[in-house]
Amino acid sequence: METPSAHPNLETLISTLPTPGNWVNLKGLISCASKYLSTQEDASEPSLECTSISLLGSGTHNYVYRLCFSSGLQLAASIPKTDEEAFFPAGRLSEIATMKFVAESGLYPDIPVPKIHAWEVGFNNEAGAPWTLMELVHGAHVDSEHAEGGGVGVTGFDLYPEDMQMAIVKALARLQGHLSKPMPFDKIGSIYLRENDQKKGSTTTAGFEIGPLTQFGQRIHHDSLGGPYTSPAHMYTTLLQGHMSHALRNWCSLHTDSICDPDSPFPLGLTPRTFSDIFHMLTSLIPQFTLPQSTSALVLHHPDIALRNIFFDEASLKEGTPRITGVIDWSGAQILPLMLTAIFPGDLMSSTRTPFQPSFFRRNSRPESTIWSTVPFDWTSTGNPTNWPWSWVHPQISVRPLPCRYRDSI
Repeated sequence: METPSAHPNLETLISTLPTPGNWVNLKGLISCASKYLSTQEDASEPSLECTSISLLGSGTHNYVYRLCFSSGLQLAASIPKTDEEAFFPAGRLSEIATMKFVAESGLYPDIPVPKIHAWEVGFNNEAGAPWTLMELVHGAHVDSEHAEGGGVGVTGFDLYPEDMQMAIVKALARLQGHLSKPMPFDKIGSIYLRENDQKKGSTTTAGFEIGPLTQFGQRIHHDSLGGPYTSPAHMYTTLLQGHMSHALRNWCSLHTDSICDPDSPFPLGLTPRTFSDIFHMLTSLIPQFTLPQSTSALVLHHPDIALRNIFFDEASLKEGTPRITGVIDWSGAQILPLMLTAIFPGDLMSSTRTPFQPSFFRRNSRPESTIWSTVPFDWTSTGNPTNWPWSWVHPQISVRPLPCRYRDSI
């Protein structure tokens, strides 16, 4: 079948777009996507061409582009920001497998994820980088960053009235509830596609298997979490031994036996002997790691339930009944006991942007965000931040209501 052609104006569009680095070839990315479409059995237009490419957005780890074709089809193409030296292929493969599992297993009918069409995890291709071609998610993005022209302390989420904020939080809670369903796996780890055998496993697990744990944003040089593990005690023991070995290797390169971090909240002077004592003390706790049956079921953990990764039906937002239309960024997703997935969404936490700061906030030498952001922000009690008395607000903070931005992206 003839490979689809490219629109003559694409060169101009491409020249205006940012990329992760000079190794990325956006024209090659378009070619990869077009070749994939030309191989589909339902490809009705042999001369299908890409007519437009634009940047949907960039996060911590990826650039995402919108590709528009002459048939009206629109797809999203994701390219990692990391170069070949740092890129972790297994992490990307696990993210893809997790999204396919959520979409295909039948266990999560209430969690919409974009369909994965094609992917490449190597750098030796026309795009010059790994890429993932997926369905474009349409919906309103409740922006957790600063609204345009707004001051510190007011985010897109804060600009909604309290009843709407509560409705959004309940939607996130329902999402977490759907993720907390017991899974048909018996190991702690991350999901991968089973190679060369798509028939093994039950109906819901056919084609999938549990492998080593991946981490959110993991790079190739990061220490692996290992696995899969048969129990929390197995995982804890293995990781503890790994940390001990890592510490001993580092100690061999030091000129002193004592380590003291003055910025630590517990500035202890550690020596190999004291570290060994701590190691044995922690090891002695392992027999206590028997989780209550009610919290021991293995469930799917999305490590970044952030507002930037959730898309809502715009009409439902306006009606005050937010309905999720897409959940993205499954990097570092894991299969964990339910108890270990209890993480409060970061967007609903206090941070340095709130005027309510504890007395030790400025005296402590640790980075501010690592202290105050650990305390949930009780916005249900404090009310709309735009109505706070000026005396509560830091003099340099400008608090004023601004419209929330909506984005149609992925």
